[in-house]
Amino acid sequence: MSTDASSSNKELAVDKNNDGVARFKMEDLEGAFKSFQEAVELDPTLEEARENRDMVVERLGRDPLTKSRAEAVSYTHLRAHETRHDLVCRLLLE
Repeated sequence: MSTDASSSNKELAVDKNNDGVARFKMEDLEGAFKSFQEAVELDPTLEEARENRDMVVERLGRDPLTKSRAEAVSYTHLRAHETRHDLVCRLLLE
């Protein structure tokens, strides 16, 4: 990759990171994740974009790329089903 292309990617990565910050402030977490991810792909050395992306993943409670959500199950909820539906409790934990 030429120096110009590398420089151009770094500038685009900074722009994408800034876009992600703006989207995050507007509470568009999916859009913010996408912008931060694009920034990381353009410039893997841009730590700020990587940290911002990871913060969005934490805020969402899932990685938007996996399309799955890790739901928290409360102990009280599990206890409510303990005697009647022991199977339900095991399924919730798997």
